[in-house]
Parts: sequence; C-alpha cells; structure tokens
Amino acid sequence: MARSRNIKPGFFTNDGLAELPFEVRLLFIGLWTLADREGRLEDRPKRIRMEIFPGDNVDVDESLCMLEKAGFIVRYVVDGARYIEVVNFSKHQNPHPREAGSTIPPRQGMDEPPLHEPHIKPPDQGQGGTSVEPRHDQGMTKDVASRADSLHSDSLHSHSMGAAASQPAAAQTAAPPAPKKPKAPPATGAVWDAYRDAFVRRYGQEPVRNARVNAQLAQLVGRIGAAEAPAVAAFYVGHNGRFYVEKCHGVGYLLADAEKLRTEWARRGQGEPARAAAEPLSEYSDPSSDIFAGAI
Repeated sequence: MARSRNIKPGFFTNDGLAELPFEVRLLFIGLWTLADREGRLEDRPKRIRMEIFPGDNVDVDESLCMLEKAGFIVRYVVDGARYIEVVNFSKHQNPHPREAGSTIPPRQGMDEPPLHEPHIKPPDQGQGGTSVEPRHDQGMTKDVASRADSLHSDSLHSHSMGAAASQPAAAQTAAPPAPKKPKAPPATGAVWDAYRDAFVRRYGQEPVRNARVNAQLAQLVGRIGAAEAPAVAAFYVGHNGRFYVEKCHGVGYLLADAEKLRTEWARRGQGEPARAAAEPLSEYSDPSSDIFAGAI
C-alpha cells in the first residue's frame, strides 16, 4: 500500500542523484511511498514497476542496481526472500504515528533498534505523585510495553555515558580521527573533457553541460566502458554524418548511437578506410526513429 512521504528541496541538488538518469531519480522517490515505516519493502522489480511506472517501459531491476551502486538503497536476502532497504530513510521521513509496524525482517547481523520507535506516553501520575502503571488491556500491547522497556534502558545507558563524559579529560583517552579518504573523480570527467575539447575545436565555443548531460554521459560509460568512452566521444564530434552535423553533435545522439560509434571508431583504429560520412544513416540516426524521442 502506497503512503504519503516528504520530499526536501535538497533532493534536486544532490550531486550523487544528478549523475543518475531521470527515471532512476523518479524511481527513488517512488520507493519511499512503497516502503514501510522502517524504510523496507519487497524486492520485486515487476511489481514495483506496476506501482510506479504503470504506463512506461522502464527497466526497474537495472534502475535498482544503479541506486544500490550509488549507495541510496541496499538489496538483501533473508530466508530466500529478497528485500530492499532505503538508506537514511529515518533521517528524511516522519511516518504517521499510527502507521503499522514493519513486517519485513531487517538485514541479518543488524541488531540496532527500529528506525522509528512508536510514540509512548509517560505513565499517568495518580494522587500523591505515585505513578500508575498502564494496563495491557487498556490499549498498551505487550509488544509496545517491551519497546518502552527498551527505550528506558537506552535512556539509562545514555545517562551513564553522559556522566562518564563529565569526568576529567585526563581520565579519558580519545582516539585520533581517521583520515578522510579522497573522493575519486567521477568516471564521466574524462569523457566530458574529451567531448568538450573536440567540440570547442569544431564549433569554437563551449558545449552546454547540465544534469541531463551528466546523466547521459554516465549511461554512455555504462554502455561502452570508461576506458573507451573518451575516445569515442571525441570521434563522434569529428564525425561528418549529415544527421550529426545538423544536430550540432549533441550528447543525446552520442548516447543513442553509442555502440555504432564505438564500432566505427575501433575500425578506424585498425586502419580501415574512413567511410563514416559516406555511409547511409543507421536506424538509430534516423530522426524519425523513436529512440530519439528523449535524446534532447
């Protein structure tokens, strides 16, 4: 059952999400509505597609893999059943207090408490200041009572930790912070540099770069590999095919003809004659082809 969830403005400017295709970002939002209050749902790509993309031909399984590789979800298996957990779900979502608890098992080896504890009222105060314990038959189930005990234990633990922190600094040994690992440059950086340099040489101006271009370059790397993508991008800008020239060598058409252009580039590298400009347009270079519906 789908649920109402929150979306923050920072979602649209997240660098990691900007590298992903449009439909993958939309899928990520849809997963929030399908996940339970702990951020978990069943890993059933076909069913997820019918819930989020009922009228679109989207490869949900591949899109889930991209989200997992980018660190936004975790796909795991418990007792032969496949599940998905949205990372940092509790940091960005506030489920309704009456929303049903999760029936999906957590990832194995994780003993932390649920991401969202139910709201538990403090015990009522009777006459004379004595606390009156609530009865289970008055709306507090055994499960909620056990969770309340757990929260009470956690509170005592936090109090003891705070007392230890107030001791003199000499009695404490603080470990030095671990050095931060440098962030690896994105795989699209080299592709963009090669494309931009060739574009400037041909047209005398910088090409446009935005989130859509970044996503298209990321897909290009996924289709032909990071090692060959820069050379193929530069080869494409120098291609004299009539359709490419008319479209000013946009990145969308490079992505649409990725495998074809890679083959032509490889053949030229092996000394075969340069026949790209004279060869007839492929079905992918036909402007009436459906593949170019979202190229620009």
